[in-house]
Amino acid sequence: MNEDLIQKGATMMLQGIGCNLLDPNFKETPHRIAKVYKELCNGLMVPPPIIKTFPTKYQGMVIVRPIITVGLCPHHFLPVEYNIAVGYIPTKKVIGLSKIPRLVEWLAHKPALQEDLTKEIVDSITQLLKPQGVICVVKGKHSCMRLRGVKQKSGEMITSHFSGDFEKIAPRNEFNSLILK
Repeated sequence: MNEDLIQKGATMMLQGIGCNLLDPNFKETPHRIAKVYKELCNGLMVPPPIIKTFPTKYQGMVIVRPIITVGLCPHHFLPVEYNIAVGYIPTKKVIGLSKIPRLVEWLAHKPALQEDLTKEIVDSITQLLKPQGVICVVKGKHSCMRLRGVKQKSGEMITSHFSGDFEKIAPRNEFNSLILK
């Protein structure tokens, strides 16, 4: 990531909207903007987290929720607040508990459509574990809907994606009933 280029762009944007960069409140703003975008887009720069798996005989559902994180809408580059629930049915191995949120954080910290993020979470866990099934429900509060345009207070969108055993209605219903508690 080129922080100098981001700072130059932020400076131009601030000047373009009429901010006085000599004002002490704006003096370091281009640098702070670069730091924000470096943090929110670090999934583009850092390698994926190392995922530990452990052998198991357990064949029930494993659910991790809520995973709260922030991503960026690729259309307006405004924040999206995510509340994510991930479930899977293991086949001989499970993921270390902290690794699911780390994986989700890494995936969310790339500008992406919420729909694509939801699918990417399922695909990544499927590839790592080869489980009986994976399901993911993502609730996103989109700043682009909340702050501009239609200015909806909630600006919430819900997406889901599933594979394997979750293509059957009974496991999906069980997952949904458990995440709503």
